[in-house]
Amino acid sequence: MDHTRNAFLAGLALVSYLMLLAWNEDYPQQAPQNAEISSVPVQNTLDLPQAVNSTQVEDLPQIQNASGSSVAQTISTNNALISISTPVHQVNIDLLGGDIVSVALPKFPTSLDTLNDPFILLRNDNGGVYVSRSGLIGENGPDASSTGRPLYQSQQSNYSSDSEELIVDLLFTDPSNIEITKRFTFSADDYLIKVQYLINNQSQNLWSANFFGDIKRDASPDPSTTGGFGLKDFLGAAITLEDDPYKKIDFGDIDDGEPSYSVNGGWAAFSQHYFLSAWVPQQDQINTYTTRKNTAGEYLIGFVGPAISVCTRRITNSRGKFLGRT
Repeated sequence: MDHTRNAFLAGLALVSYLMLLAWNEDYPQQAPQNAEISSVPVQNTLDLPQAVNSTQVEDLPQIQNASGSSVAQTISTNNALISISTPVHQVNIDLLGGDIVSVALPKFPTSLDTLNDPFILLRNDNGGVYVSRSGLIGENGPDASSTGRPLYQSQQSNYSSDSEELIVDLLFTDPSNIEITKRFTFSADDYLIKVQYLINNQSQNLWSANFFGDIKRDASPDPSTTGGFGLKDFLGAAITLEDDPYKKIDFGDIDDGEPSYSVNGGWAAFSQHYFLSAWVPQQDQINTYTTRKNTAGEYLIGFVGPAISVCTRRITNSRGKFLGRT
């Protein structure tokens, strides 16, 4: 059989350039490069109880499989965190699902009075919920399994790089002998984090799934707002459309039921004072963007890409166009 590899690729842009320029004007000094953050797998909400990063069925995006029934996921437990350190970010990734659950920015202090404390952009603790998630759903996607999200393995618990590109691979093999590598690529001088899935189909069957990425945030106030008089900066979601390159979607719009959008390329983001976190999926495909609110009162915006199949030699060549795609 053919050990076919197929890649899903998307990028998580954590900070927008223009917003960084604005921060530099107000906070010209920088924090030391060796600032660290602690692991914080604690949250008192329905889908992420304390010490258990599990997820309700409603919380992941849902698509229709070939039989017409919805594909979602159930609660799973037993999580662990790994940490990644570069000159521009300190990141924690949850091995259950491979989600980014915290990001701190060592070059940007929380305030001028605490230069050694990096600003925490993404977090999952008693201070709030603001996380970036991604996975594979659809017909054979492991994040749509009835047994819960995949629990990945990592060769190390801590990774760091001061100057070079850093690749972190998370490994999972499903019961059908499908080897999945979830690859994170970090740069020492870029806030963009690349997220890629490498699929090794060692089974005798066609494998198919959809890559999704979303950002989940509670409705807590913007922690980077300094206060004072004047207009408040926008706090909420945003996407790009063909006729609206920066469509703002506030929390009230999500409460009212914002429609979904199918866009060629595009991106989805949460914006706050100074900072923007965004998913930027592959730009040569149609991506479906949705917003929703879970029962814990948390808001989500994200995308689902088209289904991609990985074949073996025992499968007809009608699907061969997916072979070796990277």
